[in-house]
Amino acid sequence: MTTPPDLESYYARGDYSARESPRSDPQRKAAIVMRRWRSERIRVTYLRWKLCTGRLPYANASRIYGAPGSGGWCDACDQLLEPTQLVMSIPWPSEKTFAHLHADCFMLWERERRGQH
Repeated sequence: MTTPPDLESYYARGDYSARESPRSDPQRKAAIVMRRWRSERIRVTYLRWKLCTGRLPYANASRIYGAPGSGGWCDACDQLLEPTQLVMSIPWPSEKTFAHLHADCFMLWERERRGQH
């Protein structure tokens, strides 16, 4: 992801404290990264791509498990699964494992998989 030109010049001039820089503040960097996933349209497009390329299971799940996140990565949006978030685990028979999705990503996965868009 590239920095917009106005921010590049801002950082290049040094018109900020080290605390303001997203490069030095992990929480700010995480907020910037998550901002791009707020757009459902972007998440749906990415999820469709993952479904079409086999990076997510397409088959109906006979059982679905839910639990708090454990620090892994969401298989749908590639964002961190935090302990404060509900994570859905879906059996993935072709990979002999589970796909782990945020609850919101699971809802999008279910809708897209069923063709209800």
